[in-house]
Amino acid sequence: MNQKLGKRKRRRLAARGGSKIPGQSDQRPYFHGGNAGLEVGGHILPPLETNAPQNGDVPSHIRGKNHIYMVRDFIEAAPWAAHHPNPIIYEVKPEGIVENDPDVEKPGLSYRCLRAKIVAVHQIPANLLVAAQLALLRLKPAVGRCL
Repeated sequence: MNQKLGKRKRRRLAARGGSKIPGQSDQRPYFHGGNAGLEVGGHILPPLETNAPQNGDVPSHIRGKNHIYMVRDFIEAAPWAAHHPNPIIYEVKPEGIVENDPDVEKPGLSYRCLRAKIVAVHQIPANLLVAAQLALLRLKPAVGRCL
């Protein structure tokens, strides 16, 4: 296979989320949806260290308390943030080994690591936040907590 790809072909591959170009690392950022209050330079730490409640309505046997979870798509982080009273999306740089979330059937949708450094804090656009909150309400039984 030709190792050299033209600029247009590299852009098309990247836009489709296509395969990695040999010799290049994946530079896409990781995002973590959570509660506001942390700052750039701080860390996202697992619930086991912080005693924070788990992110979302996920049974404890599914989400380990000794890892933090991230996604590669900003929009996919919004539902996780929407569980919180002050939702925010943190752009993070994982520290240590990053692995696919073993509880997700399709690799590449969700990732986990032991901790991550916050490199940026992003407000969630109102329309995206409302859509995420409505999606959560559709998933919850009528007696579930309101957002």
